[in-house]
Amino acid sequence: MSLELIRASIRQTVEKHGDQFKRAAPSAITISLVGAALLPVALGTLPVSGPVLAMLGLAGGLGQGLLGNWLTEFVGQMKKERAAKAVTEDEIRARLENELRAHWEKGGGGGESAAWRMEISQMLQKTGGMDTALSVATTILQTQQENAQQAGAGLQALGDLMGRSPQMRAALFGFRADFQAACIQVDVLGDYKDLHDLLHRLQFDCYNVIIKAAARFPADETALDDLQDYLLGLEDILTQLREVTRRAAVAAADTAWISDVAGAHDELKRVTEQADAKLLKQAIWRLNRTLSIQPTRINTRLTAAARALRLPALAAALGVARDHLAAPGLDADKVRQFQSGLEALASLGRSLQAQVENHDQWQGVDVELRRVEALIDPDLMELQMSWPDLKAMAEPLYHSQSDEWALAMSKEAEALDEALVADNPVKTRRAFRNYRNRAGHHFFQVDSELRKLCGELHPIGEPLTVVLRLIE
Repeated sequence: MSLELIRASIRQTVEKHGDQFKRAAPSAITISLVGAALLPVALGTLPVSGPVLAMLGLAGGLGQGLLGNWLTEFVGQMKKERAAKAVTEDEIRARLENELRAHWEKGGGGGESAAWRMEISQMLQKTGGMDTALSVATTILQTQQENAQQAGAGLQALGDLMGRSPQMRAALFGFRADFQAACIQVDVLGDYKDLHDLLHRLQFDCYNVIIKAAARFPADETALDDLQDYLLGLEDILTQLREVTRRAAVAAADTAWISDVAGAHDELKRVTEQADAKLLKQAIWRLNRTLSIQPTRINTRLTAAARALRLPALAAALGVARDHLAAPGLDADKVRQFQSGLEALASLGRSLQAQVENHDQWQGVDVELRRVEALIDPDLMELQMSWPDLKAMAEPLYHSQSDEWALAMSKEAEALDEALVADNPVKTRRAFRNYRNRAGHHFFQVDSELRKLCGELHPIGEPLTVVLRLIE
């Protein structure tokens, strides 16, 4: 029973922070997992006893070892605080991680401080129950791409099973609208992802390098050679953009700007033939207009499409098929493949939902930061008036996190608080820009992770279409 509680706590932590673990420092992952393992004891669900501490792999058990003694004191302090006022589980979890981190960061400064770091690290390597618990964490930390592939294989297996089970096909018939909507949204999501990636290529593989070549054109003859090379890259991007338009999954209004890219291509081609500097400026102007407007618009459409793809509802509809898996004549391997795929699809749905929600929250913060940033040069009134609400909006997104980026955000927020209190305009503007840059960098990472997940949903599209055809 004790081991199951510890495993459940680790599972919850990994499910919540698994995507962050992919880019977190090893020390941050270590602290989060150790904190999760100790949480049932800190909450009072498990007793602070020798057997429990030994099962956790703490050095020497009760009364011995820095980590075991600290945990005993921590639990005692939490009991006092909870007796005086309500303390939430998230608050206790954050306190656990913060204190563990404080001890970890002392590491390397002498005998006792080095011992702290060693005990925290070795806790994850001890034999016994903790190894079993960590194997659960390792299983959960499979990549989203593997989940998508497994879900696709499961849907493919369902198609085979339905061919042998008319009852299963009839049971799923009532959910054909859900399957049809999912098929459409997977295509829409894939095309918005393609548009976003092609705009990225247009920025870095064409526009940026064309700008550099333009500075040397026409005086430097090698600039014309470079422009001819960049023209080939632009032709490739334009071909792929037109392919997205041909598929017609996204709204026509969201691809109308491709005509500007085509115009820039035609002008750049004439530049290579006529060495006309004016035409080069026109091509650059067209590309700049596209890149100033479209990436943000397409990114907004992409997140909206991800939000509309209700994978949990699709997984629930597919769950109806489970009632018919015991029918005679069904391939046992296909049944297992479908069940594994259904679990992967549900996991993928939870990841997508969590990332969309996280993205929406950070986007709200980013919009507000951009608004304030545009107004702080004349005077600081806008920042002074907006900061309390802005901080209340942003702080929950990083305050309880143990990753390095979150700690840096907290420090930048404290510096901004201090600068505002001191009424120092120079330090206030500097502190705000540091905070804004930190937030912007993390929002870029959040945005990148969501786009990556959206791109990995392709494997479920084709088998989902097959299932839809079978039940129509």
